[in-house]
Amino acid sequence: MSSIGKLEKSLITFNSDLMKEYIKKGKRKEHISQTSIGGMYNSNVHRDGSGQPPNPIANQLESALLRMGPINTRSPICHNIIGCCCEVRVSNHLILKQPIPHKVKVKDIIFTKARRVRTNQYMKRCKNCISVFGREK
Repeated sequence: MSSIGKLEKSLITFNSDLMKEYIKKGKRKEHISQTSIGGMYNSNVHRDGSGQPPNPIANQLESALLRMGPINTRSPICHNIIGCCCEVRVSNHLILKQPIPHKVKVKDIIFTKARRVRTNQYMKRCKNCISVFGREK
């Protein structure tokens, strides 16, 4: 199985663990990450869910997001909140983990398909993320 295939498979376990954590903490439905994704750059992998925009945020990622509008506001492209998607959170983590973060090209990050956390259904990449990361492969 390929590395991305293994990461894809681990995302199902990640979602299950997220749900157990939310239930254990008694969080309400609206506080649950809607989507999750896995990403890889070089030998680094990371999984995360949608949520608040990352802070700090990598410069090249911030520049790409700001082309759509201010971070943490509704996008005119698809009405999602700019910077809150799981792709943004995963890519930011992977970029900042690199020894020379400013040399990472955002479009070089490889992603699994996004999944709905509660059901593990595949989710299509939103228009915001298509404009930043490109179409799904």
